[in-house]
Amino acid sequence: MSPPVISVVIPAYGYPAGLDRVLTALARQELPAGFEILVVDDGSPVPLEPVTQPYRDVLNIRYLRLPNRGPARARNTGARAAEGEWVAFTDHDCEPAPDWLAQLVREGERSGPVLLGGSRVTGLPENDWSVAHDMLCVFAVGWRSDLSTPYFSTDNLVAPRIRFLQVGGFDERLQYAHEDREFCERWIAHGFEMRSVPAAVIRHSHGFTRRSFCRQHFRYGESAVEYYQIRNCAGPVWSLAARLRFYSSLLRCPWRTLKTRCALRISAMLALSQACYACGYYSSLLASRNRRNRSSKPSTRTSHG
Repeated sequence: MSPPVISVVIPAYGYPAGLDRVLTALARQELPAGFEILVVDDGSPVPLEPVTQPYRDVLNIRYLRLPNRGPARARNTGARAAEGEWVAFTDHDCEPAPDWLAQLVREGERSGPVLLGGSRVTGLPENDWSVAHDMLCVFAVGWRSDLSTPYFSTDNLVAPRIRFLQVGGFDERLQYAHEDREFCERWIAHGFEMRSVPAAVIRHSHGFTRRSFCRQHFRYGESAVEYYQIRNCAGPVWSLAARLRFYSSLLRCPWRTLKTRCALRISAMLALSQACYACGYYSSLLASRNRRNRSSKPSTRTSHG
């Protein structure tokens, strides 16, 4: 039996309904050549292997279970175990379009060993919090400035496996967010190319409430401190003009595609996301500095002989 052309790696944690949906979508793929799926269970409280069982007759699927260490480690584990020439990453709250893999393989054959990134649409248009979250994520991936490096999100990213491992995979110190940005920066630093494939679409179906939306973006801000520490810099160095361009462009996004009343609501949610991000960032930065200060203070304890 010939090895698969492409291996799909799905890090998963405690969301069996989402995993079931992504496997259903992958069972409908229109890819003529074979592909394999690696479900990497990142220490879910209840193992997710039973979700994969009904698909074993229709999909080439493997289940791996790890202690909980975050999605970056889960993705790297899947990539190392993969047998395909290409490794595709998506998440357990996503549903790839039927031609997703076909589009990516076609572009890979045409472009050679480059990093490929597909596009993302919201799968929950009735949930304004989810719409705002997906709009922000798409905007962040597409944003370009003189000081920012382009990147592809890990829910729709495909790499030639050998080069992925050569670059070092995702940085496992980033256990919550920003591992895609950091990886793409290293990819470019190695002199490798990136190419967007808009026709390779996934639907992102993560249901948010106001509380979970705020918590998610607060944690993004917290994780950004660790990201900048790994990149060995103090933080973003954008000028005031660059920051104003970013925020004004972000808040205008809803007005380009939505009706006025809904656009105003989504724009307010985007502003809230940035406030939560800033709170998470500065609270984590302050905590990090306090830890460093405590560790650098000389001991005041005296010895009694």
